[in-house]
Amino acid sequence: MSELDKTLMEQLNDLQSIIVSKALRCNIFLPFGLDLLNFEIVYTDNVPLGAPAATDYERIYINPNSHIFKLATGDLTQRCILTFLLCHESFHPKLFHDKRRGKRDPELWNIACDFVINLLLSKLERESKDVCPSSPLVDMKVDKIDDILIDDRFDNMIEEEVVRQVK
Repeated sequence: MSELDKTLMEQLNDLQSIIVSKALRCNIFLPFGLDLLNFEIVYTDNVPLGAPAATDYERIYINPNSHIFKLATGDLTQRCILTFLLCHESFHPKLFHDKRRGKRDPELWNIACDFVINLLLSKLERESKDVCPSSPLVDMKVDKIDDILIDDRFDNMIEEEVVRQVK
């Protein structure tokens, strides 16, 4: 690992600590903070399918060299993106995506799950801003991340319904 990589890892570990601490202090995101304390967070370039993040339901894998971190400009910071990725990946086990997939195509199922999670995170973020409008503790700026699966057509649908729509 190069010196730059070590610096990046230290920076991401520091951001991760801040994110977890803030989530633990926000009623809406408290479950995420508690969950993140139980996950091993692994920073690696070796995330399946070149994804920015993934989970095996025991660990969360984050690719710090992923294209999504390059989106960090202006008020969409690395911390916003890392917060989004950590919360997103921790949502998969909460919603039992591994157990509910059944015999469905894994890639199609994951796409449907991502649509549902991203809509839920967007709603949770809006609710947290309503609670603390001047200074929300957890800030992801989901609406500013262009490169995620989010579509209001799937609002209020569960994964099984979304998977039928995206086939």
